[in-house]
Amino acid sequence: MSKEITGKAMLPDWVRKHLQEKTEVHVKGGRYYLYQYSYTYNRETKGHKKTSTLIGRITEDLGLVPKGSGVKVPRKKRACKSAVLPTISDNVEYGISYWMETRVKPMYYAKVKNHFGIYWQTIVGIAFCRLVYQSPVCDMQRHFTNSFMSQMLPDARMTDKFVADMLRFIGRNRELQVSFFREFLGCGHIVIFDGTLHENWSQKMYLPQYTKLKDGSFGNGVNVMWGFSVTGRMPAYVRCLPGNIKDVSAVVMCVREIGDAAEDLTSIFDKGFFSKKNIELLLKEHIHYVIPLRRSADVDYGVFKRHDCGRVLFRHESRNIMACRLEDMYGSRAYIYLDDELQYKERHDAQARLQEKLGKLAGKDGGKDKVEEGKPGKGTKKKFSNKPAQMDNDVIEESSVDPKGSTAEELWQDYYEKEKKFGTIVLLTDKDLDAEETYKAYKCRDRVEKMIDTLKTVLDADVAHMQDQDVFNGWMFCNHLALHWYYMLYNLLVDSNEIKHFSAQSVLTELGYHQIVKVNGEWTTIERTKKQQSILDKLGLEIKYPYK
Repeated sequence: MSKEITGKAMLPDWVRKHLQEKTEVHVKGGRYYLYQYSYTYNRETKGHKKTSTLIGRITEDLGLVPKGSGVKVPRKKRACKSAVLPTISDNVEYGISYWMETRVKPMYYAKVKNHFGIYWQTIVGIAFCRLVYQSPVCDMQRHFTNSFMSQMLPDARMTDKFVADMLRFIGRNRELQVSFFREFLGCGHIVIFDGTLHENWSQKMYLPQYTKLKDGSFGNGVNVMWGFSVTGRMPAYVRCLPGNIKDVSAVVMCVREIGDAAEDLTSIFDKGFFSKKNIELLLKEHIHYVIPLRRSADVDYGVFKRHDCGRVLFRHESRNIMACRLEDMYGSRAYIYLDDELQYKERHDAQARLQEKLGKLAGKDGGKDKVEEGKPGKGTKKKFSNKPAQMDNDVIEESSVDPKGSTAEELWQDYYEKEKKFGTIVLLTDKDLDAEETYKAYKCRDRVEKMIDTLKTVLDADVAHMQDQDVFNGWMFCNHLALHWYYMLYNLLVDSNEIKHFSAQSVLTELGYHQIVKVNGEWTTIERTKKQQSILDKLGLEIKYPYK
């Protein structure tokens, strides 16, 4: 944008002396340009049209530099934004910084330093900003300087340009990431793998690919594979994949990448992974597994009616579970389980759906509220909900309870065929585990789903607008590190039995309210509420200064 100046009063003396008749000066970006102008009469519009012609540029040192003379005007050096160092405020966050310094530092700082060298403080600072403030790259420096972590990590450089370069460095060095993952995996660990899709429409990366999104629509997304260690109660692994590569084909590579740390590792899968080809692949790669069969599999679901089935009974989360050993399938041990509570709910859910369809066939509005005479449920007046039953992480598949058929006879026949499967699940494993151990290992699967939910809600990482593939990989690694610290606090609440009263997010919020101020040139902690002090007492944390 240019500003035109025709008068001499606003111009410096070294510019004003070059003005002559029918000349004017235009200012563009702080530079002065001399123009010659003239007017021509237009008979059609009966008006004058102004025409300007550039003569040259006026500089203080060289004077008038004519256009086309070939003389190069030296440019002034621009001030670098990163050269201006931010100053810490006199009133900053201190509670979470103190917790990081006293609890997180002994377990993590040395590991990060061993793998990432001199940049470890910046990496810790990035993960800290993601955990506490959910900061985008452009806001990390401001958030970091408003926390006492900027004093505890004096060598951390948090400018947006350096943070982007650091994320790119992390993303390009996959071996450094994997070596860090191995620090938290040991022999015999049970790891659950699951993937989540991050919608991204960048055309500068190959990771976003056209695929089916979580809401059922289609679009471009990045598939991020996560691993959760049940044994360590921590996130264990993360890997970014193209959106059109699903979890099934990626797990083998993930386990292979972990390498020696995956020795005797057991992976837990969901029903979507099961196929004969995948089982053979797992056995070939010597990957231990626990995987459920689909209910459409050819299994003897009437085994519990036989007296010689060798059934066992145990309790899991206040529920009675009956189990039987089946003949080996696909080179694996096979166990079938019966959950009475789940069976009851699935039966009534199926009957509700059956009543609705029979009512529509008969053309009666009351068909939803009563079962036909002579059929199961005769005499009951209870109204069944059409909402699928669900307890804990047991999700009832609609196809397993929804009767199919076009006539009443076909609907009843389909119902009887599905009834024997209600409340059952068949698990395969290649490890020497008994029925109870196999079942409890599989029931841990919801932990990785909760971890992904934490990633998207607590860390606000459900959307990433990265345009660089390496930066995206580094970004996910720093979120992984932030999740580590979140679960460290979460496990502390679980072990102290305080998870009933506080969530990990609420504790982080309360810790963030603990501030430190500078009074007469010295740092001192401010007053705290009874609630804040109560949390500190229950966690066994005493916030004080100095922190060393």
